[in-house]
Amino acid sequence: MRKYLVCFNLSLLLLFISLLFFIRPSVSTEFDSPAEPESFSDPMLTQEASPASPFFITMHANHQTYQINAWEKDAENYYFFLPEWLCYSNNNNGLEIFTQNSIRVNGEYDVSAGDSFFTCENEILVSSSTAVPSSLKILFSSNLPILWIETGTGEMEKVNASKEYTAAIDISLLSPTPSGDIVESEGATIHARGNVSFDIATKKSYLLETNREIDFLGMGSAKKWVLISNYFDQTSLRNYLSLQFAQGLKLTFTPDSQFVDVYINGSYQGLYLMTEKIENAPERVEIPDLEEENILQNGLELLKRYPYHSDRKMGFRAKSPSDITGGYLVEFELDERWADEKSGFITNEGQHVVIQSPKHATISEVNYISNLFQELEDSLVHTESSDNQYQEYIDMDSFVKKYLVEEISKNIDANKTSQFFYKYPDRISKKIYAGPVWDYDKAWGNGTKLDTDLDLRDPLQIYAGRHIYPHSLWAQLYEKESFQDAMRSCYFTQALPLLENILFQSLPAWRETIYASSQMDWNRWDEQRKAEPDSAELKYVDSYDQAYDQLLQFIQQRIDFLTTEWSSND
Repeated sequence: MRKYLVCFNLSLLLLFISLLFFIRPSVSTEFDSPAEPESFSDPMLTQEASPASPFFITMHANHQTYQINAWEKDAENYYFFLPEWLCYSNNNNGLEIFTQNSIRVNGEYDVSAGDSFFTCENEILVSSSTAVPSSLKILFSSNLPILWIETGTGEMEKVNASKEYTAAIDISLLSPTPSGDIVESEGATIHARGNVSFDIATKKSYLLETNREIDFLGMGSAKKWVLISNYFDQTSLRNYLSLQFAQGLKLTFTPDSQFVDVYINGSYQGLYLMTEKIENAPERVEIPDLEEENILQNGLELLKRYPYHSDRKMGFRAKSPSDITGGYLVEFELDERWADEKSGFITNEGQHVVIQSPKHATISEVNYISNLFQELEDSLVHTESSDNQYQEYIDMDSFVKKYLVEEISKNIDANKTSQFFYKYPDRISKKIYAGPVWDYDKAWGNGTKLDTDLDLRDPLQIYAGRHIYPHSLWAQLYEKESFQDAMRSCYFTQALPLLENILFQSLPAWRETIYASSQMDWNRWDEQRKAEPDSAELKYVDSYDQAYDQLLQFIQQRIDFLTTEWSSND
């Protein structure tokens, strides 16, 4: 009898557990507010992602719970930067806010520590017995995708302190619609990138690398992705504008890009531009991979074992493949950064060039590509303006279009750095191609006055076509009559109509797409941006609308000036 009773009781217990599991509410892809703060036990809400402030909210998607922390500007000002699609739940109670402290809300009712309250207001006052009232402001985004990044305690501080430090992360790309797809990647990594932007900007740019190829936002499958902070650009539009302009000109291998709101460990980091990385790879710069060939010939460890350095060249003493004519991906760089790279060369006129691919270039490969660039430089420097020998070395179409992007945007880096070029093997082409385009946050009127009479904010000057350095490639080309003829033709038939369309149609649409997120980013970063060492030179303005109007004005005046300048037959 006891045996049957035990079995009966056990059956009742199992039935009760089953019923609990059956009737337990599933986590909805709608953003319902939880009845009580059970989410503390959710895997996404670990100690490693603990709140950075006393206030947080939760959102639910794809059977996961995500915690968003309020940003503490100071003791009297807190901000919630939230996805637009989290505005209010279906029950119309408003937004549920959890508090770590016992507080009084709007001087009307008390909320205990660990409890929550609901609000439908965009700003409320919260206070405790030991502090003056604090303002808690709530801002919503532009309905952009969210890039959600989780990493360990203290890891982002190390990432932001050194470009050499790489942290392990998990990534979720959340759709701007509650029922949309979610792209996830565990076991990814993040490290800071950039040069001036890393040294000066508080809001860092990053390189993400996933452990498998992922197609983020329809940009093609790859492992490496760049998050551009656009810190120096108060409109956040200049890099995107430049990439869209280059794509409109059909400049091959121009990176795709998409705006995203980035959260790291539950805290809003700002509006970012997620882009493809410039690299030799499928879906990127699709040229034969000499680095892979070098590894096959030598093995990776042997390839890297014997580095070679001279005054003008650096590479590796290793065996070369049979065909060393391509592919190459190279970048013009500043002399102070050049020596830190693995492979490269310096031209006779002083242009420092980094060989990005193959990263570990053999001496034979360094000699081959450096000789080709030297022959191009000689054909430009030591001949008359009517001499067309230089055309033997360049793909005219890509060089003309790349020059137009640099000149029209008045890009500060036009003749010195972030200038990419590539070369196929000779069996495909013996010429050098210009591109892809990269790095335009200090362009389109967002620059400084140089040591010369040139002012990057002045739309009424030729810039890329002027000799600022002995090695100014674009200026050397600009002096050639045949190059100017091709450039002017491309400007009036392709670039000018495209620019006018961007000015009057695309830019207003892009502004509308990111406007709410730009306001969140502005509140999060603008005071720090204006406090940076170079802020006085950049002459930051006091509102996003003012910054946007300045961009429009620069483009319009730039169009008027260049159209008049290049219409002349002189």
